[in-house]
Amino acid sequence: MGPQQPYTGRPPTAPEPDSEHRGPADGPIALDRPIIPTAATGGPAAAPSRPVKAAGSGPQVLAGSDPQVLAGPGPQVLAGPGPGGSAGSLGLRPLRHRVDRRAIGWWSARVIVGVAPLVAALSVGYVMLPATRSWLGPILLVAVPTWLAYLVVVPSWRYAVHGWEVTPDAVYAVSGWFVREWRAAPISRIQTVDTVRGPLEQLFGLATVTVTTASASGPVVLVGLDADLAARTAGRLTEIVRQTAGDAT
Repeated sequence: MGPQQPYTGRPPTAPEPDSEHRGPADGPIALDRPIIPTAATGGPAAAPSRPVKAAGSGPQVLAGSDPQVLAGPGPQVLAGPGPGGSAGSLGLRPLRHRVDRRAIGWWSARVIVGVAPLVAALSVGYVMLPATRSWLGPILLVAVPTWLAYLVVVPSWRYAVHGWEVTPDAVYAVSGWFVREWRAAPISRIQTVDTVRGPLEQLFGLATVTVTTASASGPVVLVGLDADLAARTAGRLTEIVRQTAGDAT
């Protein structure tokens, strides 16, 4: 046993507290985070903790209007048009409207009117002129099945491909059957809007809307539209163009 302290009549004193554990009366409190004042109470408040990383390693998309990269192990981008873009920016995308189904009959009638007279003339020559059968026969043997196959397949194929849409920003059209052409004309570049109805289109109750622009590629043509729908579309386009400031050059 060690030497005992002499009795003084006072209780033994506790050891001095460590500086990191002092109370408010003993001096400032040392914290592991800086103290910042709050607007609500005017008193000190602990600084916000560091951002917690999101679970997962792949990209995560959140709703928003501007792209922002958030903390995490993988790229996280807020969905939105981004700098310089807008919700109505031009670009390849599915179009809202198909042509009228009567366009199949209209395209078929055009094939018949265009090719049938030639096939009929070759057939008459084959029957009436025996000397031509040696070369007219192979021609008819190839031409007639090809023409019939085109008549059966192509109009329905074109109906499946063709589409169009009119928005406050642009006119869109996709056409073709073997080679597909996708066109987009900004409203500000439109010069004229015309509605055309040929004899066969009148027979099938259809019309074509031709949108002429300043582009060197030519006009944007919306074919196979119902006649009433074509008239309303042309009127809507004319109104949009009238209210839109543009160069049209």
